[in-house]
Amino acid sequence: MKLQLQLAVEAHKEKIKIADKRFKPLLFVIAPSIAGAKQAIKAMKEDFSLNPLLVVDDEVDYEKAELREAAANLGDFNSPYDSVVSVYMLREGWDVPEVSVICLLRGFGSPLFAHQVLGRGLRLIRRNGCETDKNVQELTIIDHKALCLDGLWAEIDALVLEGDEIVRGREIPRDPGNDQFGAEDKNKLGAQVVIRPELLELLKIPDSIPIEILSFTRALELLDQALDCLKDYKPEKLIFVEVEIDGIRSLRPQTPEHNLKRGLKVTAIPTFQESSVLADTVQKEIMSWADEMSKKYDPFATKMTYLYGVILEKIEEHLAAKDVLANSNPHIVYAISLSLPQIKEAVYFELNNRIYSEELLKYG
Repeated sequence: MKLQLQLAVEAHKEKIKIADKRFKPLLFVIAPSIAGAKQAIKAMKEDFSLNPLLVVDDEVDYEKAELREAAANLGDFNSPYDSVVSVYMLREGWDVPEVSVICLLRGFGSPLFAHQVLGRGLRLIRRNGCETDKNVQELTIIDHKALCLDGLWAEIDALVLEGDEIVRGREIPRDPGNDQFGAEDKNKLGAQVVIRPELLELLKIPDSIPIEILSFTRALELLDQALDCLKDYKPEKLIFVEVEIDGIRSLRPQTPEHNLKRGLKVTAIPTFQESSVLADTVQKEIMSWADEMSKKYDPFATKMTYLYGVILEKIEEHLAAKDVLANSNPHIVYAISLSLPQIKEAVYFELNNRIYSEELLKYG
């Protein structure tokens, strides 16, 4: 991570020179997790003397309104920040043309995610004569071989360097030539022309369907597909730490920091609780989840009880070996209880992806 950040900082310094005080170049770091983002922030401050803004979805150090305002003002000369670190946010709807360097500390789960992130750095800078200077319009991306993004760089026809060596050249001319501008305008951006028409097929977007057409039945089908991700979830393999021999003092999933030092793996439940008691707790949490979902997605409004049954049935099918929770192994039921926040996040992720692909549903 520090090596990538060092390369990004060096590229950022070059961008500052090229900008020549016409604009304020911004370094954009894509972190793999909240813990990784905070680790990157620390290194950027202590090792590279940067002043980064941390933007993550559940960050409690900032008010959301203040975060949005600070993120919107990035790139402005009056902003105190010269860089920004994000996990999943700032992928779309965030327009800061001054993004000049992107440092990737994680890969992309989908082509859409990749295009959203890269799009933050591909905005043309149109101020103080920059629109006619091709040098300031180039985006530098710091990659790592472990991310396996060679296909992406080929898709967007990027120039790839390893040190000073060109490991992938550009195939598409950057402009049609300078003859049309005259010798004095060699730096001017050429007119955009279609070099490879077949690539236009990648840009076809289906017509949007009015939101009213998405019925409860169709929304339920999408939810059913999303809940199928639970079949790959193994709550019985969760690792718990801080377990006392004579009773449970504190019981929680193992953190990434613990994963670095693997020791004895212990799974335990409070000895004073039966499966039926644990099942009641899980069912109440599922009911709360169903209520949240009925408020968040329009077609599910007033369907809380129905959603509860759908979610509970899927959890029992995939995670409780097709048995009712009250009759399941108490270890499994307790693991499901502790896993529900991660389960919810996984299901929402899958559901939202299906909704995005259909361009149908407006949600909270």
